[in-house]
Amino acid sequence: MIVAAIALVIGGLVVAWVGWLGLQDRLPRQHWAGMRTRTTLATDDSWVAAHRASGRATLTGGVVMALGGIAAILSNSDEETAAGILMGALAVAGVAIVVGVVRGQRAAREVLGTDAEG
Repeated sequence: MIVAAIALVIGGLVVAWVGWLGLQDRLPRQHWAGMRTRTTLATDDSWVAAHRASGRATLTGGVVMALGGIAAILSNSDEETAAGILMGALAVAGVAIVVGVVRGQRAAREVLGTDAEG
């Protein structure tokens, strides 16, 4: 269980970092990190808008993942309890990240819709 908890901490920190970069408009358009959809990859403006809109939720999801992993490590409880902590953190983080993706896709579509009309 410790390996899963450590993986959650590391993964959470990576997700939080991507969210932070998105909030700061510092996540470059590329194929490694971020929302890589046809809509977000269409233009630099749609990429930036999507990640700015999703950044807070993505950052929150990453922090929840990392804290869940830390809580499981520090809990000194049985495997079942630690697994419950990890699964709970993943569930909450998953909801936050999905909210971010929805917000980001909407923002990217707005940018592309404005570009198409203007």
